[in-house]
Amino acid sequence: MERADLVYRMAFASVRGMNRALADDLIARLGSEREFFEASETRLRYITSSRSRIYTADYRAARLRDAEAEERLLRLTASRPSIIPMRSIRSVWPTAMTHL
Repeated sequence: MERADLVYRMAFASVRGMNRALADDLIARLGSEREFFEASETRLRYITSSRSRIYTADYRAARLRDAEAEERLLRLTASRPSIIPMRSIRSVWPTAMTHL
């Protein structure tokens, strides 16, 4: 899966009120998650016969920005080793020592 496709899918999944039935209906009508974000507000309102705010350009752009930021964070944290805070180790240490 391309990075851009992943971002569009993450953004699409974060749309308020998005459930499986609505998602399937929108994908069937539009073809892809990307098209949901690239379609005009007028087209989305016409296709769905709804005036919901989830079809506004500002709302969709905000979801896309959030998904891009989340994807960047996931990429950065996946490439770094996990670091356990010292306090966590100290709290477990006495218990771990009794089992040796």
